[in-house]
Amino acid sequence: MNNPSGDQVPARSSFLVYGTTRGGTVLANLRFWLATVIGLTLLVLSFVFAADGSLSMMYVWLAFTLLWTGWALVVWLNSSRVASDPSPATRGPGSGYVSLAPLTPEQEAAWGRTNISPLTPEQRAWVEKQKTKEPTGAAEDLTPEQHAALTESIAAHRPAAAKKPRKVKQPRPAAPDAHPLGVDHQGAERLAAQWMRHLRVLDAVATRHVQDEGIDVDSEQFVAQVKHLTGAVGGPDLNGLAGVAHVAGKHGLFFANTHYTAQAMVFAERANVALFRYDAHAGTLHGENPLAQKAIDSGDLNAAFRP
Repeated sequence: MNNPSGDQVPARSSFLVYGTTRGGTVLANLRFWLATVIGLTLLVLSFVFAADGSLSMMYVWLAFTLLWTGWALVVWLNSSRVASDPSPATRGPGSGYVSLAPLTPEQEAAWGRTNISPLTPEQRAWVEKQKTKEPTGAAEDLTPEQHAALTESIAAHRPAAAKKPRKVKQPRPAAPDAHPLGVDHQGAERLAAQWMRHLRVLDAVATRHVQDEGIDVDSEQFVAQVKHLTGAVGGPDLNGLAGVAHVAGKHGLFFANTHYTAQAMVFAERANVALFRYDAHAGTLHGENPLAQKAIDSGDLNAAFRP
């Protein structure tokens, strides 16, 4: 948008060039009324001196009256011309107008960057043409193909949004191999640690019997006890595991090569312990309670304990 002096200024700032400031208008009006009051006062004084017979003083006061009246008239005419003609000649000091300096190339570039249109010139021309078309009575003047093409073209000219890096899920470790000859107790602990890593507890390691407090496999979020027995596992066998898991703030897992009694199943339900039964000969793992079965079905122990 061009101002009267030919300077290129943004449209949002044009009111500073064409409008008067409030202070300038008030000052012009104040000068006019002050001159008028003083002129009337001088006129009254001249008549007073005339009544007293002092003709010389009357002429002096009449001269002052004419001068003040002329100055008041000039002020009034100048203020009227400024308000109606915002030209460079009237925009002097005290005129009430603010003159803007032309924008520097850097300012013009910054202003242009804040008004970037996602449409190309051809697209903007097409949109303007659509505004002048006669209404057809249809819901849209665009056909579905035109609408899809325009949407695709606009999207192509918009800057691509930064894509968030996707978390790469680590591959799931393979299940342990079968042991046709069976395993001893230490082999059972290593077997349980392998099953835990298969269920995505990747930091599970056997404790190697060094003051393990009854814990045979440890990890950051899980502790496991392994029993290689000939009889069923009862409730008292789970007491130690539940206590250590509670103190450590971890989830408890129990691995055994045999079945669990009903008392053990009830205790595991209350203590939130997952009960597993492994078969070293066949290389299989079974869930003996719902929590353990959920872990096997999902392939993730963390998901099984998640609320």
